[in-house]
Amino acid sequence: MKQAVIGKLLQCGCVNGRSLSRNGRSLLLLLLVWLLAGCGGAAGVVVEVTAVPPTHIAALPATPTPTPIRVTEPASVTPTTIATHTTVAPLPIPSPTSPPAPEVTHYALWAILDDAQRRLTVTQTITYVNKTPATHTTLPLLIEPARSPDVFQLQTLAAADQSPLAYTQTDAQLTITLPAPLPPGGYVTLHLAYTLNIPAQPGEFGYTPRQTNFGNWYPMVPPYSAARGWISNEPANVGEYLVYDRADYDVYLQIAPTDPMPVLAANGFVDGRDGWQHYQLRSARNFAWSVGHYVVATAVHDGVQVTGYAFPEDEAIGRVALDTTVQALILFSDLFAPYPHDTLTLVVADFRDGMEFDGLYFLDQGLYQRYNGTPREYLIPIAAHETAHQWWQGIVGSDQAQEPWLDEALATYSELLFYEQYYPELVEWWWHFRVNRFEPTGWVDSTIYAFDRFRPYVNTIYLRGALLLHDMRGQVGDDAFFAFLRAYTEAGLHTEQLTGADFWQIWFETTQTDSQELRQRYFLAP
Repeated sequence: MKQAVIGKLLQCGCVNGRSLSRNGRSLLLLLLVWLLAGCGGAAGVVVEVTAVPPTHIAALPATPTPTPIRVTEPASVTPTTIATHTTVAPLPIPSPTSPPAPEVTHYALWAILDDAQRRLTVTQTITYVNKTPATHTTLPLLIEPARSPDVFQLQTLAAADQSPLAYTQTDAQLTITLPAPLPPGGYVTLHLAYTLNIPAQPGEFGYTPRQTNFGNWYPMVPPYSAARGWISNEPANVGEYLVYDRADYDVYLQIAPTDPMPVLAANGFVDGRDGWQHYQLRSARNFAWSVGHYVVATAVHDGVQVTGYAFPEDEAIGRVALDTTVQALILFSDLFAPYPHDTLTLVVADFRDGMEFDGLYFLDQGLYQRYNGTPREYLIPIAAHETAHQWWQGIVGSDQAQEPWLDEALATYSELLFYEQYYPELVEWWWHFRVNRFEPTGWVDSTIYAFDRFRPYVNTIYLRGALLLHDMRGQVGDDAFFAFLRAYTEAGLHTEQLTGADFWQIWFETTQTDSQELRQRYFLAP
């Protein structure tokens, strides 16, 4: 019967008499790949993990089976929209025994990139596990691409049984009415199909003539706070504003043939087969990737494969950035906590500064071009800074909009620790070059909304934050200070989001030091 369904679809090129659009045909192609694979995995992908992971990394579970979903023409998304569906394939036969309830939220995504047309065709399954203390009748999805007009086009939104779901959309948030109340400890499965018309813009999501980047590209469930509800911050003129819970990711990526074929850069690569690249990332806060015409360099330390992607003209300096990343990985794993993944990825950025994601970070090509062959240039400290975010934004989660110092001040101070370890003769240079010459002022506990320009934001949050941490270290000595950093990181492993209150509570418990005078000096609300 499967062959008959496929033959009929290919012959008529339509679904129930309705001609498919370009987006519809792309989604149909993706669905046919699943059917031909017998629904046994994305395009027949079979995961064979042969390498022994580091002892601190849990064994990876089996590859999930993609669920065929129903596809419709793109619909305009307006308040109180009901998604309607046309069946293009029979529903899968339920297993005689129900699988065990999941313990963690899981994102499964299958995406085909047409880089020539700048279009990504995606099907996505979200299995959301309610670890909050509340029962929910609705569930928000944050869709960052929807902040730009005509970028995000939703075709399908369905429940686990393929029934359509009602939703409303306001700006970049989709609020879904759940088919039944979701109690604490329960879970719900959602199926989506959509296309992304990739905008022509430099940055974490968009394309330039040199690369196409996918950061914050898929619908995601925001964290929930008993005090604040769903945490959905608005953008500001500076800084990051999204907050992430941990989840497991299985991402299957395919690039439509083009000449020359670009290189795909992502984190967590497991297997490649039949044109699909499978990336599996466990207990991560997000998943980002990029394509471009890169040269690739790799290094391995303690079972962690570190991969650097650079533009061809920067190949030699790209190796310097890679070596710096490995050095930082070694140091921070020793000082704070073992790095939690078995891969780490560095991608050159065709945009300013850097940007961190879990297991991957972007580094401004301008830093490569200005590199003078010595550690006395921004390339080295910024590479160490972005690597440090794997601990202060990856392991330790926090609200980057309301308390950005918890991430950025610690990442900046980690630069100093890097220079103390590898270039002790340049410690005074680092303090002048990175901090003192800017004469930073302001309250370290400011939100991102307190700033309208980047430089004052950096001076206050990054640089005065580093001064605060150095004064704390001077107050208690190295042994107690580093014991605190390890305790703080350990708390992050067991808590979705830490706050400033948690920071100071752990500080007091670890050092038995109040530090009230320091807080009054650096904080508006000590």
